[in-house]
Amino acid sequence: MAAVNGYQGNTPAETTPAATGSKQPAPTTKTVDSQSVLKRLQSELMGLMMGGDPGISAFPEEDNIFCWKGTITGSKETVFEGTEYRLSLAFSNDYPFKPPKVKFETCCFHPNVDLYGNICLDILQDKWSSAYDVRTILLSIQSLLGEPNISSPLNNQAAQLWSNQEVQLEMEALYAKLYDKYTALKTRKFSELNEVSREQEEKFLNCVRASETLIEHLRSENQDLKVTLDTLRDEITEIRSTRDKGLLESQKRLAEEERKNKALSEQVKELISEGVPHNYKDHSGTKRKTPESPQVTTRSMRKRMGQSEDNMVETDTVSPTRRLRIHSSEQTEDMVETDVASPHIQKSTTETLLVPQPQCCKTTDVGSSKSAGCPFQALGEHLIGMKLSTSDEGGRACIVASHPSSGLSFTLTWLNSSTGEEDELLYKVESLGTFERVVPEWMRDVIKFGTSMIPVFFQRVSRVIKPLS
Repeated sequence: MAAVNGYQGNTPAETTPAATGSKQPAPTTKTVDSQSVLKRLQSELMGLMMGGDPGISAFPEEDNIFCWKGTITGSKETVFEGTEYRLSLAFSNDYPFKPPKVKFETCCFHPNVDLYGNICLDILQDKWSSAYDVRTILLSIQSLLGEPNISSPLNNQAAQLWSNQEVQLEMEALYAKLYDKYTALKTRKFSELNEVSREQEEKFLNCVRASETLIEHLRSENQDLKVTLDTLRDEITEIRSTRDKGLLESQKRLAEEERKNKALSEQVKELISEGVPHNYKDHSGTKRKTPESPQVTTRSMRKRMGQSEDNMVETDTVSPTRRLRIHSSEQTEDMVETDVASPHIQKSTTETLLVPQPQCCKTTDVGSSKSAGCPFQALGEHLIGMKLSTSDEGGRACIVASHPSSGLSFTLTWLNSSTGEEDELLYKVESLGTFERVVPEWMRDVIKFGTSMIPVFFQRVSRVIKPLS
């Protein structure tokens, strides 16, 4: 038969495996790599497209070149004339050493095609050769439609009715009708599925729209809450700013009041220190003359002969800022001179202290509101940035250093060495003033150091007072 014994058309019959009566040996199984199979299939696809054989076509399914979809149109002057059938071709990795699996996807009532679309063709079984290709398979199946192999049928009913062409045509029409019903049923099922899918899609879209509406509403509420929150934050910021301004104003007022109180206290102290002396009686009933400050030194001096002034004053200058109160005396024998001493000297009013000073530190400028300063004392004050005064503490020379702007004051007592070694100074703090919290620990203690350490001592003191000065 032509479908089994050779190609139809331009293919010679003697080249087909069925041309000889003897069976050919089964081909040896060989393995090839996927790249070789891919190249072979690409080459066959190109040859099939360029060949232009009528009634046959095949092309890979989507992107899988190992699965093809083919079509065959029935040959003329056969019961299958004009009928188009669809086939599927599946290639393995052993192709072309093993034949592909070919099945009818369209129902075909044929002696060599069963109800499942399987084809009984010798070149797809033991007669396969690696020289065959897709074009050979399609042409052989097309030839098989017109010339079936009745001796080895797959569909016995079709084989029995093959001789009666009318019955064959009726069965073919029946198969076509069944196929049409199948197609209509399949289309209806697809339509129902599409309708269900459309309904589900509509429900989903409605849900999405509702979700978007809710999200938009929540976003709007969130924006309103953000605006409200920003307003509240601005109000809190304004309240805090107002409170801070009020607190700052209160602090300024408090500082101003403290400054005024301090200035008032200083004025009170100054007025007390400059107050007019008054007479009072001690416990024994003796009347004594007391100067304006409880901390004073008194000295009796003999009147100089030949002076015509009624008031004689000898100024013992201890500090450039010391005020001198001249007490007039109508007696010509003695006069009492009152000098304001350092506030750190606590002495009895009956004790007389003598503080010798150089002649340059004395003044004769009577009537001046401020005594002339000693050059040595002024030089020392400019060097260390503190006011200096002297006192006699326990019979020893004592230097009192004070910083008016901060209230810092301390004493340095000169200690003469009896062993011939270096003299020493005894440091004792009187008041830390506003430096209470910032002075180093050594300034709070009583320390003793040699005269060679005096520059280092005043250098470290200057580190504390210079920023304020």
